[in-house]
Amino acid sequence: MGKSADRVFHILEAIGLSQDGETHDELGSHLSIPKRSLSSLLGNFVDREYLSLNETDRPYVLGPHVLVLAGRYLSSSDMIRPGQPVIKQVIASDNLPRLASKITRMSEMRTRST
Repeated sequence: MGKSADRVFHILEAIGLSQDGETHDELGSHLSIPKRSLSSLLGNFVDREYLSLNETDRPYVLGPHVLVLAGRYLSSSDMIRPGQPVIKQVIASDNLPRLASKITRMSEMRTRST
């Protein structure tokens, strides 16, 4: 795999696994990516909504398009079939706070039924 492709995956994994997101400087330091290359990659991620930038304290976090891809994956999974209407509704509304609430309720219902 090429260097740029590796960097793309490393950035997504670093931000996706971070609880509070990652700043430009943190990503550059952890991943050893030159500032200019990192800025270009992060700009593309934000433009395509794979990442969002919190303007207050500047960490990058996963963006709404990641949810769309995850929803498509989940909608094709048989074990998720009962939750598909909720997933489709949330994807259509792009309302991430509601998604978190619905996932919590679904998880609680699943826990109670076992």
